[in-house]
Amino acid sequence: MEGQSHISMITAPYLFARLVISFLASEGTGRRPMVKLYDAGTNQPLGDITDDQLQFLIDQFEEEWEGDQDYYINTATIDMLKDAGADSSLLALLQRAAGAAGEADIRWSSE
Repeated sequence: MEGQSHISMITAPYLFARLVISFLASEGTGRRPMVKLYDAGTNQPLGDITDDQLQFLIDQFEEEWEGDQDYYINTATIDMLKDAGADSSLLALLQRAAGAAGEADIRWSSE
């Protein structure tokens, strides 16, 4: 019994510290890449965006149905997002997605 208490006293702080470190690594900044963007037509990955960037997109686009995760973008859309305050890394990713054609269907997925 006494040995078990000793192990618990050593193990509990260690496990707690690992939990805190894990939490801070994933939640600490609020700017971690957690969402992947894909070309909706080819399913090719386009890049990662943060939860904040995803929320910005959701706020800017009209969802056709609850749970809608795809958007049509073009150069005019990207300009609108820029005027609405999109950050430069999101704009750069969307511009790459639109490519030379100047348009793309994109979808997001939480991973």
